[in-house]
Amino acid sequence: KQAIYSFRGGDIHAYLTAAGQATQRMTLTQNFRSAARVIQAMNALYKVAPHPFGSGMEHIAYEAVTPAGRADQKPLVTSAALGQGGLQFHLSENDAAAKSAGISDDQRALASCADQVMAYLQPGAARIGDSPVQPKHIAILVPTKKQVATMRDLLAERGVPCVGGGKDSVFESEWATDLRIILYALLNARDAGALRAAMATRLIGRTMLELKSMLQDLVQWKCEAERFAEWAQGWREHGVLHVVDRLVDYAAPKLLVQTDGERALTDLRHLGELLEAKSHEVSGREQLLAWLADQTGATRDGDEQSSRDRELRIESDEKRLQIMTLHSSKGLEFDIVMLPLMP
Repeated sequence: KQAIYSFRGGDIHAYLTAAGQATQRMTLTQNFRSAARVIQAMNALYKVAPHPFGSGMEHIAYEAVTPAGRADQKPLVTSAALGQGGLQFHLSENDAAAKSAGISDDQRALASCADQVMAYLQPGAARIGDSPVQPKHIAILVPTKKQVATMRDLLAERGVPCVGGGKDSVFESEWATDLRIILYALLNARDAGALRAAMATRLIGRTMLELKSMLQDLVQWKCEAERFAEWAQGWREHGVLHVVDRLVDYAAPKLLVQTDGERALTDLRHLGELLEAKSHEVSGREQLLAWLADQTGATRDGDEQSSRDRELRIESDEKRLQIMTLHSSKGLEFDIVMLPLMP
């Protein structure tokens, strides 16, 4: 018995040696997850490949399978414009203008994938059973976390609700950095520079012109400073989760009109919970802020529970399009899968 992944010590040649010594082989002949037309397409694709897994792997064969039928109880039905095939390839044409503009082939492929998502979401374009295709029915798989972030931005520009899957840390979000800047200002209420930095965060949302105006308008500055003083007092008297809740209440009207607003508020609440839990383990607010600075500075390796605690959470994840790396998608199942960067 051995791992199946090379990074965990899996060795395909050890498997082949063991298979060659086996006196009995058992093969799975039915696929219970995929629709019939997907299975038929995969069978046809591998049938024309003499050595589908590459040179040196001639002893590993693709075994054609049959559909169990479960996935066809609610079939995917698409318009003629989207195509009827269970496995579709989209070829990228050479675009000299894009290359001269510094747009890479990968960038073009990701943008094209985002456009394809929009095509599936058009009224009457596609349905699963009797239900129109929704973002929750679609998953996009890419090789790297950076590409997950890029894909998320492209879909956000098009107004498609999505969530980057995998194990991104909530401490890596921009809201963790904003929160750290604001909490620092609450601990240093007499530091005008710290207050201005906090006001300039996306969470508070003051523009450069507004900050310059406050240099001349002492009444406006006093009003802002008093709000921070009130939050600082709430932190001292009721704890860090109290002040994070006040920040969420303050920022919610502005953030919820933005595409990523719900994600922002969820991340902030999650950060508040983590900070509140940590506050019972450290000796004061300064130490708590130092801990937050450590977490936002780099992703730490922790135990399994800590890793779970740090995963980004969205209450409405089940309604959103899923974006994740190929590696983190193992074992999962989706209605429609897009692979924009497959060779």
